[in-house]
Amino acid sequence: MLKLTVKLNAIPELDRPLTDEQQDAISRAAADGVALTLREHFLTLPGKRFWGEASEKVRVTPGEKNSYRIGVFQRGVHLQYKGGTVKPTGRPSEVTGKPTKSLFIPRADGPIREGRCSLHEFLAGRSGRVRVIKRKGSGKVFLVMDMEERIAIPYMTKTGKKRNRYKTATPLRILGSLVKRANIPAHPEVLPTNEELLAGAREDAEFKLNEIINKQKHHA
Repeated sequence: MLKLTVKLNAIPELDRPLTDEQQDAISRAAADGVALTLREHFLTLPGKRFWGEASEKVRVTPGEKNSYRIGVFQRGVHLQYKGGTVKPTGRPSEVTGKPTKSLFIPRADGPIREGRCSLHEFLAGRSGRVRVIKRKGSGKVFLVMDMEERIAIPYMTKTGKKRNRYKTATPLRILGSLVKRANIPAHPEVLPTNEELLAGAREDAEFKLNEIINKQKHHA
């Protein structure tokens, strides 16, 4: 999980001082502005499925006095931002039910990336045989699947018309590779810049402050 904190440090001088409740409302507005900036930024990133879920999992929660925390409750966001090494967790696999011993990395041009789904989702409802193969020489390990395809074979009839005969083939498709660890480089661009976050906080905070000032004038 990734966490950010917004705290109200200074406000312009006003004819009437703000109450604690009003200061808290401004802090909350600033935090909401940061959260909105995060959500909108995530939706611009490649990997629509992952970052779309991350956008939906941005939460604002109260912190200490006049402060709020913005959390991104999507597993993997902190890793993408900071980088690091990923290893198998040993938890039961969604596919085999056995303890996880390897990480699955989908092939860039494979069917799982094309379908933007998880391995578990891809295999659901498919009857093709899934197996592990090890390439000689390099020692790389791949997860492959026999996928049935209906192939059209063109031919000419005795009258000269074009027709197709069909047969079922089971070509081997590489779904991805299995590795013992993966090094993820840092990608600071997955978060908005400090300037963008500050602009989002300032815009909503100023809107809330002006709303409070207008109410004070109305009740003066």
